[in-house]
Amino acid sequence: MTPTQITGGSPRPHSLLNSGLVVLNPSTELAQAVYDHLYTSPLVPAWSFPDQDLLADCFKGKWKPLPWCYNALKTLMLIHKPLWRDEEIRCLHYILADKPWHARVSKEGAGDYDKAHQWWWDRLELLGAEMRKSNSEDWNVIMANVAQV
Repeated sequence: MTPTQITGGSPRPHSLLNSGLVVLNPSTELAQAVYDHLYTSPLVPAWSFPDQDLLADCFKGKWKPLPWCYNALKTLMLIHKPLWRDEEIRCLHYILADKPWHARVSKEGAGDYDKAHQWWWDRLELLGAEMRKSNSEDWNVIMANVAQV
């Protein structure tokens, strides 16, 4: 799977880093450079998505996008049905306010995103089985933030 090439004529979202799924471990120097950019860029007041716009502006031309399946927005299941393939998803982005951990769904779910939300619950069950063997305190912290019904 090849990601879309970003060109000067690409739509604006193609040039944005989606910070809904980002892991950073910068050196002290790189972190300081990001802070400096934030504090000095004249573009800050115009940013619609400050975290994403900061990263996209600061690292312009220094990053490459991953294919969509590494940040698959759950809404694509409906909006782009011909593109969506369950088996290709590597990381599902639970975009919008309706998060799976807010409420359990039935295994036979009838809602638009119940299938994707059930995937989250299935993975939580696997994680719980593993974590309860070694560290119940950490598992209790996770479960304090998850719907119980």
